Amino acid sequence: VLHAAAGFIDNSWPITSEQWYRFVRPLRQSSVAPGVQGFGFAAVLDWARPEQLNDSPKDRWTQPGATVPNDLRTLILFLEPQDARNEYAMGFDMASEPRRRAAMEHARDSGTATLTSKLILVQEIDGKTQPGFVMYVPVYAKDRSLATREERRRALIGYVFTPFRAVDFLDNVFEYGPKDVRIDVYDGAKKSPAARFYTQKATTDELTWLSVAHRFFVAGHEWTVQS
Repeated sequence: VLHAAAGFIDNSWPITSEQWYRFVRPLRQSSVAPGVQGFGFAAVLDWARPEQLNDSPKDRWTQPGATVPNDLRTLILFLEPQDARNEYAMGFDMASEPRRRAAMEHARDSGTATLTSKLILVQEIDGKTQPGFVMYVPVYAKDRSLATREERRRALIGYVFTPFRAVDFLDNVFEYGPKDVRIDVYDGAKKSPAARFYTQKATTDELTWLSVAHRFFVAGHEWTVQS
């Protein structure tokens, strides 16, 4: 879905919020898994139009005294559906936060979909906070050479992205799986409480002496699943 969105934008940029809404609307009408918070586009500031900058929220994400590298500045311009959570995220410079920035830089330089490490979405506004992660796909200007890393950096327009609420999403993933085993999902290779972002408890007494862990990569980022 994100690669299709990237193709739509790089072929049509600049686009309006109405065009983005019309592109995303069929996706919302199809079966979108719980925990998929939406589909968005964040522009590199140099590629955003003046009216888009003027319409964005002012100073919502400014942290006094914060040092933010200025070689990658972005702005969430479009994010559907426009519910209360996503409306709050509008205008956020995701590159100003280190975990998001690391994934964005990897996506930009590699040209591939990239997942962040465990984080808290800015959409967590109701006190019922759960961990999350974001997937990015870079969008490059049409008809530009992308043969080298430097060319990809110069051609970058922005990112299409999807934020995930991890508990809601993984509840759906494991809904029809076995219920008599405990399942833990960790960010990275280290199985620590701080790295764990999901647990499915067993419905019966756990056989703690029998356990297996699987390490695998999701969009360039390592996860560990233990059961």
